[in-house]
Amino acid sequence: MVSHENILNLNIWREIKDSKGRFFSIMGLIALAVFVFVGLKATSPDMRNAVRKDYVQQNLADAKINTPGTQGFTKHEQDVIKQQKYVDRTEYGYQADAKIHGKQMAMQVISKPDQLSKMEVKSGHLPKHANEIALGEQLKGQYKIGDTITLTDNHDKQLSTLQGKTFKVTGFVRSAQYMKKQNMGSTVMADGKINAFGVLPDQAFTGQPNVVQVSYKNVSGPAYSDKYENQARQDTDKLQKKLNTLSADRRADMQKNIDQQLSLAQAKQQEAQQAVQAAQGTPMVAQAQAALTEVDAKMNEAKQAKANVQQLKYTAQTRQGFSGGYSEFGSDADRVAELSNTFPIFFFAVALMVSFVTMQRMADVKRTEVGTLRALGYTHIQAMREFIVYSILVATAGTIVGTLVGLTVLPDRIFQAFGSTFYTNGVSYGITWWPIIVSYGLALLSTVFPAVYTTYADMREQAATQMLPKPPANGKRILLERWTWLWSKLSFFNKVPLRNLFSYKIRMWMTILGVAGSIALLITGFGIRDSLNKIVPLQYNQLVHYDVTGVYNPDASSTDRQAYQKSVDEDRNVKGRPKCIWTMRRLT
Repeated sequence: MVSHENILNLNIWREIKDSKGRFFSIMGLIALAVFVFVGLKATSPDMRNAVRKDYVQQNLADAKINTPGTQGFTKHEQDVIKQQKYVDRTEYGYQADAKIHGKQMAMQVISKPDQLSKMEVKSGHLPKHANEIALGEQLKGQYKIGDTITLTDNHDKQLSTLQGKTFKVTGFVRSAQYMKKQNMGSTVMADGKINAFGVLPDQAFTGQPNVVQVSYKNVSGPAYSDKYENQARQDTDKLQKKLNTLSADRRADMQKNIDQQLSLAQAKQQEAQQAVQAAQGTPMVAQAQAALTEVDAKMNEAKQAKANVQQLKYTAQTRQGFSGGYSEFGSDADRVAELSNTFPIFFFAVALMVSFVTMQRMADVKRTEVGTLRALGYTHIQAMREFIVYSILVATAGTIVGTLVGLTVLPDRIFQAFGSTFYTNGVSYGITWWPIIVSYGLALLSTVFPAVYTTYADMREQAATQMLPKPPANGKRILLERWTWLWSKLSFFNKVPLRNLFSYKIRMWMTILGVAGSIALLITGFGIRDSLNKIVPLQYNQLVHYDVTGVYNPDASSTDRQAYQKSVDEDRNVKGRPKCIWTMRRLT
């Protein structure tokens, strides 16, 4: 004998089988809403986690200290930096900008790292000899292993910071310091933009190490987290204050030595001038004049050295400053996170409204069946089981499908779009549980609640009454009927849909809001596309009318500034040169 429980279960599966269209329609709507919401919410963390793995594997430094030229750091300065209580490790190296011979392209060459900011070798190997170089992936399509590359200054001469000009390519590497595929910083070389990098051994450089990679003791949390970024910035600010003191002391020491040299050179210059005057009219005049010229040259060198001393300043930067792409990638992830707070609302609103009305309509249609079950002795819960199980199944199926597709497809597509300008190892998939839980809760609310609420409201009646079809609602005059002149001219077939429209207000508002939300999504999508397409022409045709920005070195002497201004004035290609004041401030 078939039990009551088996009959109820059989009835549920028959309902799903007989209403496959309705079941899969509601499931599809819920899946679409969950797909967008869960997918967008997962994309931003997945993007960050993808590059965080690179940062951890390469042990990317927390900060980097730069010094201009090849002055390097004294032993005292190295000890002071290392002794800071928040500094964990320091690693000294070399860095120089160069122009690729035969191309109007600039690149940055750095020394091979040891423990901090290491390289990921993609092919070949790191350089071992002074005439070898490993190139960044930015140049992989232009060179191959075994080729040679020549690095020069802007006059195609050998750089004073390098031991040679021509280097053999030994491999290609990837670095978290140079994530971007192009425009990784500015330089005075070539076209002014750093679009590539290379790695050389220490013996390929001249002078003293001029960069320091620094890791901190007290930083914690993953990259891009507020906890990490705030602590790293605080430590770097403290380090910069100490560096300002060190650079000021270094400038004072160097200034003192140069002043002594200038005094000596001035004395020799006076002696040479007296010698020239005394040798007038004698065969010794040429020799005296040559000696004076030599003294004058040394005097000018000393003056230039004095001017260069004023430019000596140590600069500490966090990852946001020294890593080409770190800040930009984080900003892209933040944009996706902001998008996930607004865009999915429309999808969920439409899906929830349609699901709500559909399940309410199902409960109305099954009213007679529920009344029959009650008359046969089934409890209220047993009579409603069909709606509860049906609603839970459709909500669960939609949430599972939407979650699986959302966690895999959407993050990958968005990562490809935003990550196309960066060198990364691909998206790192993860599960963010709270959007899934919220989505499932909303899906259950939009399916279980209307079915149970409508059925329970009908159960207040007697079972015999509930077995009868629900009587239609009493007709009501609509506002348009009060406009007698217009209403009298409408035909019967025009009056019926108008009355039905206002008789079923929930359906009416569902249709209005659903269409409005869908149209809003379309307009938003096309609006974003058109707005982005017009940014570049608007920016560079109507707002920005200059081709090059020349920035004075704040420590440059007035003589250097005048010389620079004169060279600009004499350039026939310069059409205009308005002056302006440009300053940067950090908001807190």
